[in-house]
Amino acid sequence: MATQPRRLRADDLSRITPEDPAISGYELVDGELVPVMPANPHHAGMIVEISALLRSFVKDRQLGRVFADPWIRLALTHDAERVRAPDVAYVSNAKLQQSGGVPRDYFRVVPDLVVEIHSPTNRRQWHDFQQRIRDYLDAGVPLLWVIYPEARYAIAFHVDGSARMVREQESLEGGTILPGFQLPLRELFDVRNSP
Repeated sequence: MATQPRRLRADDLSRITPEDPAISGYELVDGELVPVMPANPHHAGMIVEISALLRSFVKDRQLGRVFADPWIRLALTHDAERVRAPDVAYVSNAKLQQSGGVPRDYFRVVPDLVVEIHSPTNRRQWHDFQQRIRDYLDAGVPLLWVIYPEARYAIAFHVDGSARMVREQESLEGGTILPGFQLPLRELFDVRNSP
């Protein structure tokens, strides 16, 4: 009698090393590993820029911490072990305290802000990218920024279910999550294209 393979759990991720050098790590979806590719230089530069701006704002006000590419267990009702690794995440001091500080493996709390940057060179299918966005929203992420550098716009999703397109001459705003924070998209896109 054949046995069913055991579904992987979030606790298993830290023990799995990619065999393929083209893979930087994994996410966990429906108990299966989903390869994550390394960011191309433009994408990585935007991650660094956004992280640096957020970190400066958050650190000056002692609000919490900013992380690039952290594992987050989303605890979705249909997949309690689902783990995603957003490009950037901000976790408030209150949530850090709730989670017992910065974990060694993955976050068990939903970040206050998640940032995803669409990359047309990523091997993920469009449906897979949209599923990531839905996962964050279904998990209750209060503020989600999805940035489309090639088209030079972003969409800000809010916990109340509203969404707003932010054009390149406008700024992403921290709203109630990071009051007073603004990320001018044109500057971000121009940094991406500068030498």
